[in-house]
Amino acid sequence: MAAVVANEPAPPPPPQPLPFRYLGQMSDREDRVIYLGLGEELLPARLGDVLDGRYKVVALNAALIEFETISSGLRQSLPLPAQDR
Repeated sequence: MAAVVANEPAPPPPPQPLPFRYLGQMSDREDRVIYLGLGEELLPARLGDVLDGRYKVVALNAALIEFETISSGLRQSLPLPAQDR
């Protein structure tokens, strides 16, 4: 007699890596700007900004910048180098 195997849904695919690379940051008492590279572009990123029409900056702290993919709500983080914290 053959064993019955339940059909479980496949897990969702892992998210694609973020397309950004960290280049640097600047801050004063009221504003913090993280500079990111996207291909040959230089993108300033502030809390609340939407980058590349797909990623919203939802958190900034000393260790990382966190993005939310607008279409899916999925969150991903880009670590910031320790020397720039």
